[in-house]
Amino acid sequence: MAKSSFLTIVLYCPGFYFYVSVYSFFNKAEIQHNNKIMVHSNNSFKAKKINRFISKTGPLLSTAIFAFLLFTASSCKKDSGGTVNPPGADGPPTITSLSSGALHYGDTLTINGSNFSATAANNMVYINGVAAKVVTASNAQLKVVTPAVGNNSGEVKVTVNGQSTSGGNIQYIPDLFLTGTETDYNYSFAKAMYWKNGTATTLSTATYAEANAIFVNGNDIYVAGSESNKAVYWKNNVKTTLGNNLSTATSVVVSGGDVYVAGYEQNASGVYIAKYWKNGTAVTLGSNRSYAYAIAIIGSDVYVAGAEMNNSSTYTARYWKNGTAVTLAANYSYAYAICANRNDVYIAGFEVDGTKAEAKYWKNGVAQSLTPNDEALCITIKDNDVYLAGNGKYWKNNVAFSLPGLDSEGTAIAIFGDNVYISGSYYPGAVVWQGRYWVNGVAAAATFPDFTKLAGIFVR
Repeated sequence: MAKSSFLTIVLYCPGFYFYVSVYSFFNKAEIQHNNKIMVHSNNSFKAKKINRFISKTGPLLSTAIFAFLLFTASSCKKDSGGTVNPPGADGPPTITSLSSGALHYGDTLTINGSNFSATAANNMVYINGVAAKVVTASNAQLKVVTPAVGNNSGEVKVTVNGQSTSGGNIQYIPDLFLTGTETDYNYSFAKAMYWKNGTATTLSTATYAEANAIFVNGNDIYVAGSESNKAVYWKNNVKTTLGNNLSTATSVVVSGGDVYVAGYEQNASGVYIAKYWKNGTAVTLGSNRSYAYAIAIIGSDVYVAGAEMNNSSTYTARYWKNGTAVTLAANYSYAYAICANRNDVYIAGFEVDGTKAEAKYWKNGVAQSLTPNDEALCITIKDNDVYLAGNGKYWKNNVAFSLPGLDSEGTAIAIFGDNVYISGSYYPGAVVWQGRYWVNGVAAAATFPDFTKLAGIFVR
């Protein structure tokens, strides 16, 4: 007959230990379950009466006590919350400090704190709601690449395993890109150039070189213009020639990795025809003498703004959607710029009504008059507000504001945060013109060489 034994069961619950002696038929048994229940044999009992009592009642008593222990263990689990944190995660992440309060696009931001994941991909970091790439990670520190925040400040937010925290704001300093052409009074030479935060880069000094528009996509800088009377664009200073005949490129955008450039080129009859190029392949737009000045991509649709001569030999403002022309005005008119806000298409230009030109913009083909004896040369939209610029002034929602400077001209416009940036030129002397840009209508302190005209702007 097997010798009966007492078993001492130790039940661990966070903060408490329970010791219970239970009858068992096992000898010198030792059981461990989930690192929480430990069983040890104990044969040192000498009281025969107690042994006889246990031998008769042990199985029933054992069952009852095990039921009690299971109930206690269940209660213990509930009291402790029932959650086991994954390795390296002791709770929601916290942010204790940021390495820098002032950053440009592409700068490294160091985030110090706790409960981050040591796996970079498991940390989601946002600055002003824009995702930032995590390049290195530990439980106490993240290093991320600053994205295009889109505002002058941005809140930093970190999410790990579905739990989020915010940890202060950074100051974001936008990069200002300008493009234009430097020449002299007699146009005896030309320089196609762009400036990033005031630092100039010369793209070409060839005959009749010019730079008309700029677009920035990530770390890539695109400039549209011409060189030796042929349409070209530069990507990071490397030229791609588009035109085969006399031509120029007036606008450039990048969408979905594709490069779209608008412009015009002479045909075999010596007539300029509006067109655009997608990744270097030309798409002809006009059937008569025509010009394309601006391009925008909305979803999968290609919009180009310009003008075309009608059967009465009058240039009329129009735009092309995927190659199909839409006429905006019946009178002599031009469309110079185009942009979109959701599904709405906005086009800036002018129309001559009787004997005077009137600055206008069209929203989905419906004209909005601005001021007489003027032209709207550029347009942009932010938060349903419409901004335009032209000769000596700019407009916000049809209200005009002046651009200081003799014969000032705003050729391109951009909005960043609450600030309105406009590039162009003015005449500081009777026969000298200079490039200039304005912020909220105030001329910037930056100076440009004489006989320089700024034609494009991009703020990121």
